[in-house]
Amino acid sequence: MPFPTDLDNFFDPGATTPLNNTPKGHSDWHTDPNTAIEALEEKVGADSSAVTTSHDYKLSGVTGSDKAVSKTGTETLTNKTLTSPVINNPTGAVAGKLGSAKRTSTFTTTTVGSLVDVTDLSVTVTVPEGDREIKITVFGNNLANNTSVSYLQTVIREGSTTLQIATVDQAAVGDRVPFSCIYVGTATAGSHTYKASILQENAGTLSLAAAATYPAFILVELI
Repeated sequence: MPFPTDLDNFFDPGATTPLNNTPKGHSDWHTDPNTAIEALEEKVGADSSAVTTSHDYKLSGVTGSDKAVSKTGTETLTNKTLTSPVINNPTGAVAGKLGSAKRTSTFTTTTVGSLVDVTDLSVTVTVPEGDREIKITVFGNNLANNTSVSYLQTVIREGSTTLQIATVDQAAVGDRVPFSCIYVGTATAGSHTYKASILQENAGTLSLAAAATYPAFILVELI
């Protein structure tokens, strides 16, 4: 009997079919349907079945006037908990935080004229399907060159690609300037790593002030 792996094709005896017909005789006419009925019962399952392959077990949560949820239909679900869902519908991805990182101690560099990545201010995020717009915010207490007057830059990058630059000129040695930069743009779906970098024009020690009470941070949001 092929069921449940395939549908049965029963022999249908006629009024003049002899009982000893070959290859299907009288006993087969009873045995084959009986076997098929038993297979159907196993597939459907008894009420409150504990057999995990039975339909009764699999549909045990569908009670009263409830219907089973379809794959492409529009239904309203209540009292459901989604554990680690993967949402592929770009119109359904909710705007909000994708990831962030912070630094809670002062960062310094003596590099001149080249971008320096700020340790800890790097974050990897996953952008949902649909080439969504993101907003990246880099912020901190202040930047300062305590040796010479310099223009100072805060830069948002992905790898070696610059996404946004904020440049501020010091008016005097030691002037504290904002450590702040914001980027808004479209990101392709998938994993992206964004980071904050800083640069000073003239020689000296460039300091990014940070502490536990006033951390510097990078924040990536879906908008």
